[in-house]
Amino acid sequence: MEWDSTKEYSYPVRIRVYSDDKKGMLAEISNSISSHEANIKNARLNTTDDHKAIGTFEVEIRDLDHLKKVIKGLEKIKGVDRVEE
Repeated sequence: MEWDSTKEYSYPVRIRVYSDDKKGMLAEISNSISSHEANIKNARLNTTDDHKAIGTFEVEIRDLDHLKKVIKGLEKIKGVDRVEE
């Protein structure tokens, strides 16, 4: 049996982003995820009465280092309060 070592594998990971509910925030979050070469497979957003947003994103991640880079990128966005995996 031969393995294709050139093929990259991805794993689905759920990331929850807590942020301000403001115009353009979803675009900034999705741009950050895709700029770190992660594909968004699913996204769900909810807002609260106090103008906060909670976004749950299922993204395709290659490995733990890739996940850490995606999270760091999200944490740098102005208006993002915290990111959980």
